[in-house]
Amino acid sequence: MKIIHNSNPKLSESIEATDKVLKSSVVKESLIISYIRWSTVIQGEGDSYRRQKCLADEWCKKQGLELAPEHIMTDAGLSAYKGKNVSEGALGAFLKAVQEGRFPAGTILLVENLDRLSRQHPMVAMNLLHQIVEAGIVVVTLGDRSVEYRKPLTMGDMFNAIIDLSNAHVESEKKQFRSTRNWEKIHADLEQGKPMGNCPAWLRVSKDRQRYEVEIGRATVVERMFDMCISGLGLPAIAKALNDAGVKPWAMEKRKTRRADYWTIASVSYFLASRAVFGEFYSPKLQRVYPNHFPVIVEREIFDRAQAAKATRLKAGRGRKGATYTNLFGQRAYCQDCEEPMTIRNPKKGRATQFYCKGTLHGQCNHRPWNYNVFEESFLTLVNELDMQAIIHGGSASRYTEIIGQMQALEGQKIDLESKVNKLAEMMLDDTMPVDLLKPKMQHHKKLLDETKERVAKLDDERNAIQLERSAAQESNRITFPTDISTIDLYNLRAKAAQHIKTLVDHIELKRMDIGELVHSFYTVRFVGGGKRTVFVNYSNPRKPFAVSGNPDASDYVHNKDGSKIGIRLGGNVKGMEFT
Repeated sequence: MKIIHNSNPKLSESIEATDKVLKSSVVKESLIISYIRWSTVIQGEGDSYRRQKCLADEWCKKQGLELAPEHIMTDAGLSAYKGKNVSEGALGAFLKAVQEGRFPAGTILLVENLDRLSRQHPMVAMNLLHQIVEAGIVVVTLGDRSVEYRKPLTMGDMFNAIIDLSNAHVESEKKQFRSTRNWEKIHADLEQGKPMGNCPAWLRVSKDRQRYEVEIGRATVVERMFDMCISGLGLPAIAKALNDAGVKPWAMEKRKTRRADYWTIASVSYFLASRAVFGEFYSPKLQRVYPNHFPVIVEREIFDRAQAAKATRLKAGRGRKGATYTNLFGQRAYCQDCEEPMTIRNPKKGRATQFYCKGTLHGQCNHRPWNYNVFEESFLTLVNELDMQAIIHGGSASRYTEIIGQMQALEGQKIDLESKVNKLAEMMLDDTMPVDLLKPKMQHHKKLLDETKERVAKLDDERNAIQLERSAAQESNRITFPTDISTIDLYNLRAKAAQHIKTLVDHIELKRMDIGELVHSFYTVRFVGGGKRTVFVNYSNPRKPFAVSGNPDASDYVHNKDGSKIGIRLGGNVKGMEFT
């Protein structure tokens, strides 16, 4: 029966899984169980596991027994100084099962030393040992002094245990004290603005160790990462761009063996999430933020915009994009009938790229597919609310685009503040810090969050006013992507356009009905913050629509006998539309 093997610091789910296994059957024979624990990742990468397992194997060999791999309990990266291996780890799950009588008397628990079980105060640690032994478990230490602890504990057993547990606790206290004093010195240095030896990869400490110096080449690469992120490129595309450009990842000499010598999604994500780019240093040990500690290489607004862009793609930007970012409308275009997303289907040779709804592909919808190129051409030409001219062909951005950039930055700030508020709320619930200390921080962050929301609301009003003005315009824009650029440049440009669409458009409803002497293809664009535009597409000439306006009235549709809509009347006075 498998007891538990745990290598995750957050072990609640694993403990529940272990508990289910333990409840599934009652152990009917004595077991030999080995418990292995280490406190830090560094110890795990070293010799700790091998040393403890070898001791258990040697003991079993002397007894003429064999230790089954499934009878090894492992608490990886959990400290026993504060009892985390009991409250969160495999030992806690084992102790619960022991207290429920799930293990027979005589079950043997092998540990290197008693400090593997606990490094808490000797009385607390002794109580833990007593609970295990009183349940009939025999605890055997395998270190320099092999001892068996079994029921009932003798005075000599308790004396030896108290000595060992006291030494372990004192040793941990000394380490804690030294660590605290070390961090106090670091705090004093940070307050004085002194540089740390271990600084971000785009910085170095000056020879006199009094300031940071920016490594221009590396800082330029980091700036480029943020530009690509805001422009719509996802983490894989950014990593590929850096690798294609021959940029080598930094600090390879500090890495462990078998690490990638090229840019990965994880490495790009690390730099895009680093608040050090706008100068901030956060010490988790001191629970303190030091603003303006590092030289700024990326402005805070750019950082916040990148976080908002990543959040947008996390919700609506995953999946393969093709060599030239084929679909600009991923997770924004939906079928009006079944409300399923529209997706591109690889065309047969010589045929146009088709834009299907997923309901059709699964036989659940009768919606006719669109010619993707017709839809894209119509959208870029007729949806005036988007500043696509500046996005695709460059030039000065309009006030509308400036507002969107500011709102994107504020959205990034909002995500950050909401995360901080949620963390503080969790700390209050977990009682990890006094509530009186947490309340002022919570109130401060909530105030900043409210102020951010107010700024967003003001910009939203201004954006909506401009959008209404643009919605009234009927002129078309002759916007196309350039054809004389490389595939990579075209991909980047289309990714930038797609990101712009995701930022401004809430969703697009597409409808295409049976072909006849009626308008059979139209779509409605609904914008973030309100507002919409409906385009009735002339399939033979996407730049010259039949109508551009709001939604038609129900009376303007032509229906089949079964009541289904088949199109819009042409030549009549359609309310709210202007025919071209």
